[in-house]
Amino acid sequence: MGLASLFCDKVTDIGPVIWYGATVQTAWKQHRPAHTKIKEEQNMRRNVGSWERTFRVFAGLLIISLAFVGPKTNWAYLGIIPLATGVMGWCAPYALFGIKTCKKCQ
Repeated sequence: MGLASLFCDKVTDIGPVIWYGATVQTAWKQHRPAHTKIKEEQNMRRNVGSWERTFRVFAGLLIISLAFVGPKTNWAYLGIIPLATGVMGWCAPYALFGIKTCKKCQ
């Protein structure tokens, strides 16, 4: 038993595990509790449409430019958020509320 029983339902049947690479990850995914399993289809799928992505990139660049031209405040670095969501095509609040503006994503 021991410490491993705190993290896994089935400590037995793991067999020989090489502690390098994907073998440990595979063994962990197979034997971890059901409530901690991550569904592959929920991992950062694109949920922002192409027009909105374009708008977010331009808005992010515009807001970031305010750090260098104009009021020159550090608040302008918040423009990294729309820039990053526009580049990645994934928005965390959209994922939280189940919103998708991407037609191909649905």
